[in-house]
Amino acid sequence: MSEGSSSRSPALRWFVLAVKILIIGGLFAYLLREMAKEWVEVRKRIVEVDLLLVAAAVLFQALSMIVLAVLWRLLLGAMGEKLGMIAAARMQWLSALGKYIPGKVSTTLGKICLAHVEGKSPTLVGLGCVYEILFCFVASAAVVLMAVIFGSLRSIRFATVPAAAMVAILVVCVHPRILLPVANWVLKKFRREPIAKAVSYPRALLFAAGYTLPYTLSGVSEFLLLRAFFDVPGRCVIDMMGLTTLGTALGFAVLFAPGGLGVRDFLISRGVSLLVRRPAAGELLAVSARLFGLVMDVASGVISLVFYGKSLWQRRDRSRDRGLA
Repeated sequence: MSEGSSSRSPALRWFVLAVKILIIGGLFAYLLREMAKEWVEVRKRIVEVDLLLVAAAVLFQALSMIVLAVLWRLLLGAMGEKLGMIAAARMQWLSALGKYIPGKVSTTLGKICLAHVEGKSPTLVGLGCVYEILFCFVASAAVVLMAVIFGSLRSIRFATVPAAAMVAILVVCVHPRILLPVANWVLKKFRREPIAKAVSYPRALLFAAGYTLPYTLSGVSEFLLLRAFFDVPGRCVIDMMGLTTLGTALGFAVLFAPGGLGVRDFLISRGVSLLVRRPAAGELLAVSARLFGLVMDVASGVISLVFYGKSLWQRRDRSRDRGLA
Protein backbone atom coordinates (compact mmCIF):
# COMPACT_ATOMS: atom_id res chain seq x y z
CA MET A 1 0.00 0.00 0.00
CA SER A 2 2.76 2.41 0.93
CA GLU A 3 4.65 1.57 -2.31
CA GLY A 4 1.62 2.35 -4.39
CA SER A 5 0.99 5.55 -2.50
CA SER A 6 4.58 6.75 -2.91
CA SER A 7 4.51 6.08 -6.68
CA ARG A 8 1.56 8.44 -7.16
CA SER A 9 2.19 11.94 -8.34
CA PRO A 10 1.41 14.74 -5.85
CA ALA A 11 -1.44 15.95 -8.07
CA LEU A 12 -3.03 12.49 -8.11
CA ARG A 13 -2.69 12.14 -4.33
CA TRP A 14 -4.38 15.50 -3.80
CA PHE A 15 -7.12 14.52 -6.25
CA VAL A 16 -7.79 11.22 -4.45
CA LEU A 17 -7.86 13.02 -1.10
CA ALA A 18 -10.30 15.61 -2.49
CA VAL A 19 -12.61 12.83 -3.76
CA LYS A 20 -12.59 11.15 -0.35
CA ILE A 21 -13.40 14.42 1.41
CA LEU A 22 -16.18 15.15 -1.07
CA ILE A 23 -17.76 11.72 -0.50
CA ILE A 24 -17.64 11.95 3.29
CA GLY A 25 -18.57 15.63 3.36
CA GLY A 26 -21.39 15.11 0.87
CA LEU A 27 -22.95 12.33 2.93
CA PHE A 28 -22.78 14.40 6.10
CA ALA A 29 -24.11 17.48 4.34
CA TYR A 30 -27.09 15.42 3.23
CA LEU A 31 -27.76 14.22 6.80
CA LEU A 32 -27.51 17.73 8.23
CA ARG A 33 -29.72 19.16 5.48
CA GLU A 34 -32.43 16.59 6.23
CA MET A 35 -32.19 17.43 9.95
CA ALA A 36 -32.47 21.13 9.17
CA LYS A 37 -35.68 20.53 7.21
CA GLU A 38 -37.29 19.03 10.31
CA TRP A 39 -35.50 21.16 12.89
CA VAL A 40 -38.63 21.87 14.96
CA GLU A 41 -39.25 18.12 15.40
CA VAL A 42 -35.56 17.41 15.96
CA ARG A 43 -35.26 20.12 18.60
CA LYS A 44 -38.33 18.75 20.37
CA ARG A 45 -36.82 15.25 20.46
CA ILE A 46 -33.50 16.54 21.80
CA VAL A 47 -35.21 18.50 24.58
CA GLU A 48 -37.43 15.55 25.55
CA VAL A 49 -34.69 12.90 25.37
CA ASP A 50 -34.92 10.16 28.02
CA LEU A 51 -31.61 10.41 29.89
CA LEU A 52 -32.13 7.08 31.66
CA LEU A 53 -32.24 5.30 28.31
CA VAL A 54 -29.13 7.21 27.22
CA ALA A 55 -27.39 5.99 30.39
CA ALA A 56 -28.51 2.44 29.58
CA ALA A 57 -27.09 2.85 26.06
CA VAL A 58 -23.75 3.90 27.57
CA LEU A 59 -23.81 0.82 29.83
CA PHE A 60 -24.43 -1.61 26.96
CA GLN A 61 -21.76 0.03 24.81
CA ALA A 62 -19.29 -0.21 27.70
CA LEU A 63 -20.18 -3.90 28.12
CA SER A 64 -19.51 -4.41 24.41
CA MET A 65 -16.06 -2.87 24.75
CA ILE A 66 -15.28 -4.98 27.83
CA VAL A 67 -16.36 -8.16 26.03
CA LEU A 68 -14.05 -7.28 23.12
CA ALA A 69 -11.15 -6.96 25.58
CA VAL A 70 -12.03 -10.31 27.18
CA LEU A 71 -12.19 -12.00 23.76
CA TRP A 72 -8.81 -10.49 22.80
CA ARG A 73 -7.29 -11.83 26.00
CA LEU A 74 -8.74 -15.30 25.41
CA LEU A 75 -7.63 -15.29 21.78
CA LEU A 76 -4.00 -14.51 22.65
CA GLY A 77 -4.19 -17.10 25.43
CA ALA A 78 -5.31 -19.73 22.91
CA MET A 79 -2.19 -18.89 20.89
CA GLY A 80 0.12 -19.27 23.87
CA GLU A 81 0.47 -15.60 24.88
CA LYS A 82 -0.90 -14.96 28.36
CA LEU A 83 -2.21 -11.46 28.96
CA GLY A 84 -3.76 -9.88 32.05
CA MET A 85 -7.24 -8.40 31.83
CA ILE A 86 -6.11 -4.80 32.29
CA ALA A 87 -3.34 -5.31 29.73
CA ALA A 88 -5.84 -6.78 27.26
CA ALA A 89 -8.28 -3.91 27.79
CA ARG A 90 -5.72 -1.15 27.34
CA MET A 91 -4.27 -2.82 24.23
CA GLN A 92 -7.73 -3.34 22.73
CA TRP A 93 -9.10 0.11 23.54
CA LEU A 94 -6.05 2.20 22.64
CA SER A 95 -5.43 0.40 19.35
CA ALA A 96 -9.12 0.81 18.45
CA LEU A 97 -8.46 4.53 17.97
CA GLY A 98 -6.50 3.51 14.88
CA LYS A 99 -9.75 3.22 12.96
CA TYR A 100 -9.79 7.01 12.77
CA ILE A 101 -6.45 7.09 10.88
CA PRO A 102 -8.29 5.25 9.15
CA GLY A 103 -8.87 1.55 8.76
CA LYS A 104 -8.51 -1.81 10.47
CA VAL A 105 -4.91 -1.91 9.22
CA SER A 106 -4.03 0.96 11.54
CA THR A 107 -5.71 -0.83 14.44
CA THR A 108 -3.63 -3.94 13.69
CA LEU A 109 -0.39 -1.96 13.51
CA GLY A 110 -1.30 -0.34 16.82
CA LYS A 111 -1.64 -3.72 18.51
CA ILE A 112 1.64 -4.94 17.03
CA CYS A 113 3.39 -1.84 18.38
CA LEU A 114 1.79 -2.31 21.79
CA ALA A 115 2.94 -5.96 21.77
CA HIS A 116 6.48 -4.64 22.31
CA VAL A 117 5.28 -2.60 25.28
CA GLU A 118 3.50 -5.62 26.78
CA GLY A 119 6.49 -7.90 26.17
CA LYS A 120 4.55 -10.13 23.76
CA SER A 121 5.46 -11.63 20.41
CA PRO A 122 4.57 -9.13 17.65
CA THR A 123 4.23 -12.03 15.20
CA LEU A 124 1.65 -13.84 17.31
CA VAL A 125 -0.15 -10.60 18.11
CA GLY A 126 -0.26 -9.90 14.36
CA LEU A 127 -1.76 -13.34 13.69
CA GLY A 128 -4.21 -12.68 16.52
CA CYS A 129 -5.27 -9.50 14.71
CA VAL A 130 -5.85 -11.50 11.51
CA TYR A 131 -7.99 -13.94 13.48
CA GLU A 132 -9.87 -11.09 15.12
CA ILE A 133 -10.66 -9.48 11.76
CA LEU A 134 -11.94 -12.79 10.38
CA PHE A 135 -13.95 -13.53 13.52
CA CYS A 136 -15.47 -10.05 13.39
CA PHE A 137 -16.54 -10.51 9.78
CA VAL A 138 -17.96 -13.99 10.49
CA ALA A 139 -19.83 -12.66 13.53
CA SER A 140 -21.09 -9.55 11.75
CA ALA A 141 -22.35 -11.63 8.80
CA ALA A 142 -24.13 -13.96 11.26
CA VAL A 143 -25.79 -11.06 13.12
CA VAL A 144 -26.89 -9.45 9.85
CA LEU A 145 -28.28 -12.82 8.70
CA MET A 146 -30.26 -13.10 11.95
CA ALA A 147 -31.67 -9.59 11.47
CA VAL A 148 -32.62 -10.33 7.86
CA ILE A 149 -34.48 -13.51 8.84
CA PHE A 150 -36.10 -12.42 12.11
CA GLY A 151 -36.28 -8.63 11.70
CA SER A 152 -39.34 -6.62 10.77
CA LEU A 153 -38.06 -5.26 7.43
CA ARG A 154 -39.43 -7.81 4.99
CA SER A 155 -38.15 -5.81 2.03
CA ILE A 156 -34.59 -6.99 2.76
CA ARG A 157 -35.36 -10.73 2.93
CA PHE A 158 -33.79 -11.07 -0.52
CA ALA A 159 -30.40 -10.72 1.22
CA THR A 160 -30.84 -14.02 3.12
CA VAL A 161 -28.94 -16.16 0.61
CA PRO A 162 -25.99 -13.73 0.12
CA ALA A 163 -25.65 -13.28 3.90
CA ALA A 164 -25.74 -17.05 4.51
CA ALA A 165 -23.17 -17.59 1.74
CA MET A 166 -20.90 -14.96 3.31
CA VAL A 167 -21.11 -16.69 6.70
CA ALA A 168 -20.27 -20.06 5.13
CA ILE A 169 -17.27 -18.71 3.19
CA LEU A 170 -15.83 -16.91 6.21
CA VAL A 171 -16.32 -19.95 8.46
CA VAL A 172 -14.22 -21.97 6.01
CA CYS A 173 -11.52 -19.27 5.93
CA VAL A 174 -10.75 -19.59 9.67
CA HIS A 175 -9.71 -23.25 9.22
CA PRO A 176 -6.00 -23.66 10.12
CA ARG A 177 -5.24 -25.42 6.82
CA ILE A 178 -6.30 -22.29 4.97
CA LEU A 179 -5.37 -19.49 7.35
CA LEU A 180 -1.93 -20.70 8.49
CA PRO A 181 -0.34 -21.04 5.00
CA VAL A 182 -1.65 -17.60 4.05
CA ALA A 183 -0.34 -16.05 7.29
CA ASN A 184 3.07 -17.70 6.85
CA TRP A 185 3.26 -16.53 3.24
CA VAL A 186 2.74 -12.96 4.44
CA LEU A 187 5.33 -13.43 7.22
CA LYS A 188 7.82 -14.76 4.67
CA LYS A 189 7.37 -11.61 2.59
CA PHE A 190 8.24 -9.56 5.68
CA ARG A 191 11.15 -11.92 6.53
CA ARG A 192 9.57 -13.07 9.77
CA GLU A 193 9.67 -16.51 11.36
CA PRO A 194 6.77 -18.77 10.29
CA ILE A 195 4.09 -19.83 12.76
CA ALA A 196 4.01 -23.55 13.49
CA LYS A 197 0.62 -23.80 15.16
CA ALA A 198 -2.64 -21.91 14.83
CA VAL A 199 -5.88 -21.93 16.83
CA SER A 200 -7.70 -25.25 16.42
CA TYR A 201 -10.74 -25.20 14.17
CA PRO A 202 -13.33 -26.04 16.89
CA ARG A 203 -11.92 -23.27 19.09
CA ALA A 204 -11.89 -20.86 16.13
CA LEU A 205 -15.59 -21.53 15.57
CA LEU A 206 -16.24 -20.83 19.27
CA PHE A 207 -14.40 -17.52 18.97
CA ALA A 208 -16.39 -16.61 15.86
CA ALA A 209 -19.59 -17.28 17.80
CA GLY A 210 -18.25 -15.28 20.76
CA TYR A 211 -17.63 -12.22 18.62
CA THR A 212 -21.36 -12.00 17.90
CA LEU A 213 -21.84 -10.86 21.51
CA PRO A 214 -20.18 -7.40 21.24
CA TYR A 215 -22.13 -6.74 18.02
CA THR A 216 -25.34 -7.75 19.78
CA LEU A 217 -24.61 -5.52 22.78
CA SER A 218 -23.71 -2.61 20.52
CA GLY A 219 -26.98 -3.09 18.62
CA VAL A 220 -28.95 -3.02 21.87
CA SER A 221 -27.06 0.16 22.84
CA GLU A 222 -28.07 1.95 19.64
CA PHE A 223 -31.65 0.69 19.99
CA LEU A 224 -31.78 2.24 23.47
CA LEU A 225 -30.39 5.46 22.02
CA LEU A 226 -33.13 5.41 19.39
CA ARG A 227 -35.71 4.65 22.09
CA ALA A 228 -34.46 7.65 24.06
CA PHE A 229 -35.69 9.91 21.24
CA PHE A 230 -38.65 7.97 19.78
CA ASP A 231 -41.25 5.57 21.16
CA VAL A 232 -40.45 2.52 19.01
CA PRO A 233 -41.57 -1.09 19.59
CA GLY A 234 -39.20 -3.53 21.26
CA ARG A 235 -39.10 -5.82 18.21
CA CYS A 236 -37.01 -3.17 16.45
CA VAL A 237 -34.02 -4.18 18.58
CA ILE A 238 -33.27 -7.06 16.18
CA ASP A 239 -33.31 -4.68 13.22
CA MET A 240 -30.99 -2.28 15.03
CA MET A 241 -28.57 -5.13 15.78
CA GLY A 242 -28.36 -5.99 12.09
CA LEU A 243 -28.26 -2.38 10.93
CA THR A 244 -25.49 -1.22 13.27
CA THR A 245 -23.49 -4.40 12.65
CA LEU A 246 -23.70 -3.95 8.88
CA GLY A 247 -22.77 -0.28 9.24
CA THR A 248 -19.75 -1.13 11.40
CA ALA A 249 -18.54 -3.86 9.03
CA LEU A 250 -18.87 -1.64 5.95
CA GLY A 251 -17.23 1.20 7.83
CA PHE A 252 -14.14 -0.96 8.41
CA ALA A 253 -14.18 -2.20 4.81
CA VAL A 254 -14.25 1.34 3.36
CA LEU A 255 -10.71 2.24 4.36
CA PHE A 256 -10.80 5.85 3.15
CA ALA A 257 -13.51 6.74 5.71
CA PRO A 258 -12.01 7.14 9.21
CA GLY A 259 -14.14 5.07 11.57
CA GLY A 260 -16.61 4.55 8.71
CA LEU A 261 -17.32 8.28 8.82
CA GLY A 262 -20.12 9.20 6.47
CA VAL A 263 -20.61 5.69 5.08
CA ARG A 264 -21.78 4.11 8.34
CA ASP A 265 -23.83 7.16 9.24
CA PHE A 266 -25.62 7.26 5.88
CA LEU A 267 -26.46 3.54 6.10
CA ILE A 268 -27.87 3.88 9.62
CA SER A 269 -29.80 6.97 8.61
CA ARG A 270 -31.49 5.24 5.68
CA GLY A 271 -32.13 2.06 7.66
CA VAL A 272 -33.68 3.83 10.65
CA SER A 273 -35.81 5.98 8.35
CA LEU A 274 -37.24 2.79 6.80
CA LEU A 275 -37.70 1.23 10.22
CA VAL A 276 -39.25 4.10 12.18
CA ARG A 277 -40.80 6.30 9.47
CA ARG A 278 -40.62 9.45 11.61
CA PRO A 279 -39.45 12.88 10.38
CA ALA A 280 -35.64 13.08 10.51
CA ALA A 281 -35.46 9.99 12.79
CA GLY A 282 -32.69 8.40 10.76
CA GLU A 283 -30.62 11.55 10.53
CA LEU A 284 -31.02 12.35 14.23
CA LEU A 285 -29.94 8.85 15.27
CA ALA A 286 -27.04 8.75 12.80
CA VAL A 287 -25.56 12.03 14.06
CA SER A 288 -26.28 11.15 17.72
CA ALA A 289 -24.74 7.69 17.34
CA ARG A 290 -21.64 9.21 15.73
CA LEU A 291 -21.14 11.66 18.61
CA PHE A 292 -21.97 8.93 21.13
CA GLY A 293 -19.42 6.53 19.62
CA LEU A 294 -16.75 9.22 19.41
CA VAL A 295 -17.14 10.10 23.09
CA MET A 296 -16.96 6.41 24.08
CA ASP A 297 -13.83 5.85 21.97
CA VAL A 298 -12.07 8.93 23.35
CA ALA A 299 -13.03 7.96 26.92
CA SER A 300 -11.70 4.41 26.48
CA GLY A 301 -8.52 5.80 24.90
CA VAL A 302 -7.93 8.11 27.86
CA ILE A 303 -8.54 5.22 30.28
CA SER A 304 -6.02 3.13 28.33
CA LEU A 305 -3.40 5.87 28.56
CA VAL A 306 -3.98 6.09 32.31
CA PHE A 307 -3.60 2.30 32.59
CA TYR A 308 -0.31 2.42 30.66
CA GLY A 309 1.16 5.45 32.37
CA LYS A 310 4.89 5.77 31.75
CA SER A 311 5.16 2.13 30.68
CA LEU A 312 3.71 3.07 27.28
CA TRP A 313 7.11 4.48 26.36
CA GLN A 314 9.05 1.49 27.73
CA ARG A 315 9.40 -1.98 26.28
CA ARG A 316 8.92 -4.77 28.80
CA ASP A 317 11.28 -7.74 29.15
CA ARG A 318 9.39 -10.81 27.88
CA SER A 319 11.36 -13.11 30.19
CA ARG A 320 9.88 -11.31 33.19
CA ASP A 321 6.39 -11.03 31.81
CA ARG A 322 3.86 -13.20 33.61
CA GLY A 323 0.81 -11.98 31.80
CA LEU A 324 -0.10 -9.50 34.52
CA ALA A 325 -0.88 -5.83 33.92
